Amino acid sequence: MLIMLLQNEAKFGGVNVPDNGELGDRFKIPGFPTVMIFGADKRNPEEYNGPRDAKNMISSFRSIIEEEKKKMQG
Repeated sequence: MLIMLLQNEAKFGGVNVPDNGELGDRFKIPGFPTVMIFGADKRNPEEYNGPRDAKNMISSFRSIIEEEKKKMQG
């Protein structure tokens, strides 16, 4: 549901880190489940530590999207 509601605003992906350990190491994923936010700088994602219910995640992600748009516009 979360992905469907934000599909026109952001891209989502999933990685099974035990099967792709190099990605876990590269992005310093501390445990599972972990949500990482890849903004304009794809090399330095930030860990999402906000609420985990759909309503609050959508609100948080929309705020993050707006902040990233502002950064990209200068």
